[in-house]
Amino acid sequence: MNGQYASTIFDKTNIPANAFPIYNPNNTFGGNETYTNPYADLTETGYYSSNSRTINTALRVTEKLDMITKGLSVSAAVAFNSWYIGYSNKLKTYARYPVSNAGTADDIEYTYGQKQGDDTSLEGDESMSNQWRNMIFTGSLDYKRTFGRHRVEANAQYTYESRNVGPEQPYLHIGGGARISYAYDKRYLLDLSAGYQGSERFPVGKQYGFFPAAAIGWVVSNEGFLKNNRVLPYLKLRASYGLTGNDEMGNTDRFMYVDSYAQVAGGYPFGVGNNVIYGPGLTLLGNPDFTWEKERKFNVGIEANILNMFDVSVDYFHNRRYDILAAPDRDIPVFIGANLPMLNLGRTKNLGFELSLRYSGQAGKNISYFAEFTSWLSKNEITYKSESVKVYDYQYTTGRPIFQPYVLIADGFYTQEEIDDPNVLKPSWSEVMAGDIKYKDMNNDGVIDDNDSYPMGYTSTPEFSAGLNLGATIYGFDISLFFHGVAGRTVYLGSNYYKAFQGNGSVSKVALGRWTPETAETATYPRLTANVSDQNNFRSSTFWQKNGDFLRLRNVEVGYTFKNLLKNRKSDLRVFISGNNLFTLDYVKDLDPELMSGYPAVATYSVGAKIQF
Repeated sequence: MNGQYASTIFDKTNIPANAFPIYNPNNTFGGNETYTNPYADLTETGYYSSNSRTINTALRVTEKLDMITKGLSVSAAVAFNSWYIGYSNKLKTYARYPVSNAGTADDIEYTYGQKQGDDTSLEGDESMSNQWRNMIFTGSLDYKRTFGRHRVEANAQYTYESRNVGPEQPYLHIGGGARISYAYDKRYLLDLSAGYQGSERFPVGKQYGFFPAAAIGWVVSNEGFLKNNRVLPYLKLRASYGLTGNDEMGNTDRFMYVDSYAQVAGGYPFGVGNNVIYGPGLTLLGNPDFTWEKERKFNVGIEANILNMFDVSVDYFHNRRYDILAAPDRDIPVFIGANLPMLNLGRTKNLGFELSLRYSGQAGKNISYFAEFTSWLSKNEITYKSESVKVYDYQYTTGRPIFQPYVLIADGFYTQEEIDDPNVLKPSWSEVMAGDIKYKDMNNDGVIDDNDSYPMGYTSTPEFSAGLNLGATIYGFDISLFFHGVAGRTVYLGSNYYKAFQGNGSVSKVALGRWTPETAETATYPRLTANVSDQNNFRSSTFWQKNGDFLRLRNVEVGYTFKNLLKNRKSDLRVFISGNNLFTLDYVKDLDPELMSGYPAVATYSVGAKIQF
C-alpha cells in the first residue's frame, strides 16, 4: 500500500460491511463514488520505499588544572547529529465499479454502475524527503574539593545549539549557567544554580531569560542522636525552589512578534476595464512582548530507609506557571479592529504528591524478593485565562482543571409521549424523535442549546497513577510482575466505532442495545437513524463519557539461569518466557482504555535466551 502510516488502514474499518463486494461477479473491484476498495487500496495503489542515513558524533576533552588549584578542570564538548530520509514512491490507481441486482432474489441479474477511477501503470515520485541536523557545543569549568568536613562543588557552563529542520530557518539556543554545591559533614546540603538562556523565537530585548534555583537538604541520620540507628539507618529531608523557562509553546507562530500579512479578499478596481487588483493585508497583529513561558517550582521531600528493608520517598510539589500564551479576550476589546495575537497572560497551578515504597528481603543464600510501589497524585487549575464575559458563571474555565470537558447533561431518551407533549423541552438544533437522547436545561432558560454545556467529568489525563512491581529469585528461578493503574480520568467515546452509520459509516456491536419501542426501558444506545449527520445524538454529552480508570498487568516474566556452563570462566545462560498486556480491568469495552483508538491492547508472548560470558 502506498502510505507510511497504519491509520490509513484503520480509516477503512468504518466502511459498512454490505457497501460492496471486494470482487464483483465479473472479477472487477467493487466500490462506489463514496468508498474506495480497502483490499485494492492495499494491493493496487503501488508502494513506497525509503533510504535513510544517520550520523551521530561526539567529542569531549577534559583538562585538569591542578597546577592552578587542586580539583579544578576545564572541559569542552561538541556533538554533531544528522538524519536524512528519502522516499521512492511508485504510484498507480485502479478502477472500481458499483454493482446492483436488477433482477430478483431467485433470478439475479447484475448491473454495473459508472466506473470510478482508472487502471494506470506505476509512476515514480522521488520528490519526498525529510531531514534534520543539529550541532551542540558546550564549554565548562568545574571545581570539586573537600576541606575536612566541607565539600564544595562548582560548575560554570556555556552552551550553543543550532538545529535545522528541513528548509526552515535554523533554531538557535544560547545559554550560560552556574551551579555551586556545598555540604558540611555529610549532614547539611546547599545547592544554588542559575541559568541565563537565549532563544531566537523572541524579539530583541526578550530573547534571554534568567532562571535561578536553590535547594537545601538535611541528612538527619548522620546526626549524633540517629547515627548507627538500626531502625532508621537513613533519613534525609530536602526542599527546593526554582524558576524554569519554556520556549516550545505548541502550535503557535514561531515568530509571534512579527505582524502577519497575506493576500486578502476584496480587491480594488482599477482602469477603464475595472480590473480588480488584490494585494496583501494585515491578517494578524504581532506581539512585541512575546517572551518565555515561566514556572515557579516548589518541592519538599523525605527519603528514608527502615530496618535496611524498606526504602521510602515522599515528595510534595506545588508549581505555578505564568506568562502562558492566551487569547486576550478580556484584556483587549474586540472593537480594536484587528486580529489579535496571543499574549503571555495565562496562569495555572499544579500541586500533588509523589510516593515510592520498596521492600526487599532475603531468605538464605538462594532466595531473594522485592516489592516496589510507586504513585503520584496531581491536580491542576487555570488561575487566569483572560476569558471574554460569559452569560453564566459555569461557562468560565478559570478556576477549573486544564482541558476540563464541557458537555451537555444527558437525561435518558425521549419517549413518544414526551415528543407529543409541548411542555417537554426539545433541543434548538434539530427535531427529535422517540429514542433520541434528551438533555437537561442547566441554566433554566426554557431552551436546550449550547449554553447548557456544563463542566462535567475529569480530563483524559489521570489525577492518580500507580505502579506495583513484584519480583523474586528462588534457586535459579526468577519471576517478575508489573501492574499499572490510573484513576481520576474520564474518556470520551467519540470514535467512529460508537457512531452508527454516521458519515456513511458502518455500525458496531455497541448498537445492539439500541432504543426501540420494545427496549425503551433497557436501551443503552439511542435509536438508529439513516441520517448520516445526526445533529442531536452525537453531540458532546455525558452519554458518551466513560470512567477512564483502569488496572493493567503490563508484564510478567519467568526465567531460569544455568550458572557456569563452562569451567574456569563465567558462562551463565538464562532462558525466559514473558507476556505483555495479559489482562486489563476497566470500564471501556472493545477499545484500549489507555489510547481510546485502534483495537484493544494485544497480549503478546515471547520466549528468549541470554548467554553471558
